[in-house]
Amino acid sequence: MLRILFATLGRFVFVFILLFSAAGNFYWLEGWLFLLIYTLPSGFSLTLLHHKNPELVYERLNPEKGQIKEDRIISWIILILLNIWIAILGFDGGRFQLGVLPEWTKYIGFSFLVLSQALIHISLKHNPFASTVVRFQTEREQRIIRTGPYKYIRHPIYLFNILLLLGGSFLIQSVIGLALISLFFIIFCLRIRFEEEFLIMNFDAYFKYRQEVKCKIIPFLY
Repeated sequence: MLRILFATLGRFVFVFILLFSAAGNFYWLEGWLFLLIYTLPSGFSLTLLHHKNPELVYERLNPEKGQIKEDRIISWIILILLNIWIAILGFDGGRFQLGVLPEWTKYIGFSFLVLSQALIHISLKHNPFASTVVRFQTEREQRIIRTGPYKYIRHPIYLFNILLLLGGSFLIQSVIGLALISLFFIIFCLRIRFEEEFLIMNFDAYFKYRQEVKCKIIPFLY
């Protein structure tokens, strides 16, 4: 539990420094809303999950060895890009206000942020093997999950993270942040490609699952 607390506080402080130093303004309501909704629900989610599945929480906070090489590279790219996105939100929405979005999109953004965090939590409840890295969890007898969001799309957490990125960009009113999401989508698709190759190689059941659930991250489309 202390590890969850320290991880959540560490993330809160890091995002706070990155976002508000870029914004140059601490009296920024949208920035505070984003900071709270972006960082704190994940800690609350892990706390709830810890009671029923402490192994999942440990895996997400401290994954074991075995991450494939391609995923290690993509993970670093995603992390760097995510930090750039947060800084852009501060510069664009908090300091310079480079783009113009309708006022009502702030409420859409707030709703997307809250909804995405709830949907990520639901996905984690259904998938006890939802690691932050691509690796074969032999010590936990990993299997293919077919319940919850996984009945409809094969990689729902990627979709919900895109929803989170949209929510943050709309709430902050950052046009550049919105534009950057297309790059996230491309990188997510590339990571999914490596992940699916890995799953097919290690799980005979995944080929059948892929035939049953046609869509990767966007229902009825892709």
